[in-house]
Amino acid sequence: MSKHQCRLKYQPNHLEFLTNNQEMPRRELTVFFNAEFGTTQTECSIKTICTKLGLKTGRTGQLVKGGEAWNKGKTGYMGANITSFKKGQPSPTISPVGWLRQTVDGYMEIKTANPNVFRLVHHVVYENHVGKIPKGHVILFRDGDTKNCAVDNLVLIKRDELAVLNRRLGWGSAHEEVKPVLINLSKLMAGTHRKIRELSA
Repeated sequence: MSKHQCRLKYQPNHLEFLTNNQEMPRRELTVFFNAEFGTTQTECSIKTICTKLGLKTGRTGQLVKGGEAWNKGKTGYMGANITSFKKGQPSPTISPVGWLRQTVDGYMEIKTANPNVFRLVHHVVYENHVGKIPKGHVILFRDGDTKNCAVDNLVLIKRDELAVLNRRLGWGSAHEEVKPVLINLSKLMAGTHRKIRELSA
């Protein structure tokens, strides 16, 4: 955990945000908190402050003591009831809009529409704060952390610049402090290559 994560002084607007969204699973709450305030808090840190504030998700995973079974005193097939599915009714197991999940590549996705429309969280955050992603461009994580979707961690670069980063500058294995320098270097190298091709055309 970085010093920035440990020493974040929670402001009233931070606490209000956590309170208003306290029923959200802590993993999702962490992603949205960091995207909203441009921080890099960990899930552990968010859990800790929520516990200190007495915030509850409302889910315990336990049966209530003394609770009565729904089918007590009933035997055999009981037919349709008030909770039975009706034609055209969606399944309650379908995740709601706003649901977060992680892809096999480590990117965060958010459900934006039913029945199963998902978008990358960093795309949504960038477009909400900056604007539409131009054709031929991609969004890069400045610190290399694909879960850090804070807007100040997102960098718009061209695809040929990304190729230079990955193939020639060793972006994936570079130290976090070096990554911003490599981004600028990739822009210079890719731009130079484009200019050479223009002159030789």
